[in-house]
Amino acid sequence: MSSPEKMGKPLATPHPATDDFVVTTADWVEFNCVFKTDQSVSREELKRALMKTSKLRDATAQTMASDVFLELEDRIRVCGPRRNAVNSYPFLLNSTKTSLSIRYPFRSNSNVACLYWFLLFISRMNMDSKARVLDSVDPTKVFEVLCADVLASFWAAGVTDSGTFVFGTAAAATQGAQKFRRNIEKLCGHVGEGGGWKAGAPIPGGGDGKLDIVAWRKFSDGRAGNLVGFAQCKTGINWKEHLDKLQPAKFSRKFMLQPFVVEPVRLYMVPSRIGGDRWPEHTDRGGILLDRCRITQYGDKVRAVTLGQCRKWIRAAIKKQRNQLPKK
Repeated sequence: MSSPEKMGKPLATPHPATDDFVVTTADWVEFNCVFKTDQSVSREELKRALMKTSKLRDATAQTMASDVFLELEDRIRVCGPRRNAVNSYPFLLNSTKTSLSIRYPFRSNSNVACLYWFLLFISRMNMDSKARVLDSVDPTKVFEVLCADVLASFWAAGVTDSGTFVFGTAAAATQGAQKFRRNIEKLCGHVGEGGGWKAGAPIPGGGDGKLDIVAWRKFSDGRAGNLVGFAQCKTGINWKEHLDKLQPAKFSRKFMLQPFVVEPVRLYMVPSRIGGDRWPEHTDRGGILLDRCRITQYGDKVRAVTLGQCRKWIRAAIKKQRNQLPKK
C-alpha cells in the first residue's frame, strides 16, 4: 500500500493497514496542528477522519484514536521539558489528554523546539531526491551533521580524547573514491587504530560503505581497544530496509590495514519515531537505535549553523505545504 509520504500527501489520513499505524498517525496529528487554524487536533477529530477515509465503525475508530493519543502522551513523557529550549517538545495535551495543540510554534528566527520540528517534517515530507531540496537546503545532509552533534553529546560530551566524524561521502565515482580513502585515513587517525587505508581494497559503490558517522572515546595510553561507534543515518520511508546494512567488523577488515581489536558499536539514527512493539526487532538488526525522541533528548548541543539550516528548510517546507492546501 502506498503511504501518504510516498504519494507526497503528508496531510492525508493514514490508512489502518499502514505499517506502524500508531506512530505514523501520531505524526499526522502533530503535523496537522501546524496547518489548522486553531493549531490543535482532538482525538474526536482523528476518530472522525478515520471513519471517513477508512469506513471504520465508531468503536474501532475510537480505540485506534485512543492508542494514537497514548503514543502522543508517551512522546511528552520521553521528550519532556528540556533545560535547553532547542530540544524541547513543541506540543502539549489538554487536561483530559484528548486534544493536542502547539506549545512552541515554529519561528524562522528562533531555535525553540527547532530540533523536533525538523525531525517531524523530514519524517512527513517527501524525501525523494528531486523533492526534498528546498531553498537550496538538502535535509538529508543536514540530518547527518545534526546526528554527529547528537552523538557527541550521547557518547562523551566535553570529554578529552573523544569526538565524532561525519564519514558519509556520496559523490561521483572518482571524487568519491579519493574522499573515501582520505576518510579512512582520518578515521584511523582520530581513533588511533586501524593503521590506515588497506591498499587494493575496493571502493564501495555508494561511496561510504554504509558508514555515515564515527564516534569515539579513547584512552590516553595510545593502545588499541577503545570505545568506537559506527552510525548509519537514514531518512525516508524505507529506512527499515537498511537496518543491518552496516557491519563494522566487516567494514574494518575490508578497508583498513588492521581490523579494530574491539568491534565498533553499531548505531542507527532516524528522524522517525519508532514504536515500542517493533523496538527489540529493529535493535537486533540495527544496533543502538536513536529515533526522533532519543535524538531530541541529546540534541541540546547541536551547532547554531546547523540549526540555521534546519530553520531555513522547515520554513520552505511549510510554505510548500501551504501552497498545496485547497483554496477556500
